[in-house]
Amino acid sequence: PRYLKKSRRHTFYVTPQNARVKEVKSADGKDVVARYLIIHSLGLSIKLADGIKKINRIAIKPLSNGYKLTVAYTPAANQKPYLPDNGRYIGIDPGVDNAFACVSNTGDKALLINGRAIKSANQYYNKRMAKLKSLQAQYHQLESIINTKQGPKAVYGQTKSMQRLTDWRNAKIRQFAHKASKRIVDYALSCGANTIVIGKNKTWKRSVNMGKKNNQNFIGLP
Repeated sequence: PRYLKKSRRHTFYVTPQNARVKEVKSADGKDVVARYLIIHSLGLSIKLADGIKKINRIAIKPLSNGYKLTVAYTPAANQKPYLPDNGRYIGIDPGVDNAFACVSNTGDKALLINGRAIKSANQYYNKRMAKLKSLQAQYHQLESIINTKQGPKAVYGQTKSMQRLTDWRNAKIRQFAHKASKRIVDYALSCGANTIVIGKNKTWKRSVNMGKKNNQNFIGLP
């Protein structure tokens, strides 16, 4: 409907007609070992996950320091069904230093997933973000003031530095979450457990105040 500002960019869409899926087969030519999404016009080659029947649309969304590519697809009909409850369970206790403590009722050795690296990255993010916000306050870059239950609260716009920092932190957390979930699933399979149980409490971090240093470690972790 209108032109964007000079510094802004649109989300770019690629249709299946402008992309193709390349299959890589085994040495005997019988099995497909990998599938790649090829977009020649952009010079992109991306390995696809299993279970994809048809590519519907590809979206390339601009971020502050790069691009995010999302693929909308139709799943294959032969998806593996959920395994039935067999009486074997994995229980997960989320924490900070130990991001996930996993135990089973099968007598197998417990699994501890170290969370110190992601805690350190999150602490750096919170500390650096607090510094950037203090600079905004110092140079009076205030957008508005809103009233909360705790009293008036200053609202500041997000700068490019803040956005880059947030993107960096989010990428760290996503990478850690993917690796941790893979280890937990492998652990469950090794124990023969078909069910994984983890507690959920949406409000457990609301208005938390454990001191400046502990808040930097705790707030923002998944």
